[in-house]
Amino acid sequence: MACGHVKLIYFNGRGRAEPIRMILVAAGVEFEDERIEFQDWPKIKPTIPGGRLPIVKITDKRGDVKMMSESLAIARFIARKHNMMGDTDDEYYIIEKMIGQVEDVESEYHKTLMKPPEEKEKISKEILNGKVPILLQAICETLKESTGNLTVGDKVTLADVVLIASIDHITDLDKEFLTGKYPEIHKHRKHLLAPSPKLAKYLSERHATAF
Repeated sequence: MACGHVKLIYFNGRGRAEPIRMILVAAGVEFEDERIEFQDWPKIKPTIPGGRLPIVKITDKRGDVKMMSESLAIARFIARKHNMMGDTDDEYYIIEKMIGQVEDVESEYHKTLMKPPEEKEKISKEILNGKVPILLQAICETLKESTGNLTVGDKVTLADVVLIASIDHITDLDKEFLTGKYPEIHKHRKHLLAPSPKLAKYLSERHATAF
């Protein structure tokens, strides 16, 4: 991926594309971030393989184009290319375990999407008082088992990126939800961004979006 042009195509939001953006930034890969407005999607959809976003389009120096779909598959591909999927089989397992735990949180968050305000508020309260605390505690337990400050030691991996992307979704629902709780998650974010100035800069400068 060091050669050619990388374009990420998604809606004007974080959503399922944000871990891809973040892993590209963390890996130091320059990319074009094409954002589509919902009203333009019907005319663009027929041009997208499978009719689903996000898509990553890689054009090599010869002009050959590779189209990639499925958000986590794309993120894993990028992470593997840049040695961000662990150095051992045990580390790989822990990274995949964390990704799975985060996906459980995301499944709860997705229940709130595309809902009218009153219904979204109701669902948000239900999930934040239901499964989400249990799922976040399981994530904390995984972080406690690390030999360092991140998911596996002190090296940034895909697991770390998907975790903070998901935590941002939870704080979208309730900005105070994490206050005074889940110290391992707060510690994780601090130690992820400190050695990753490009990622910290990206997060501080990204525009606010609805999702």
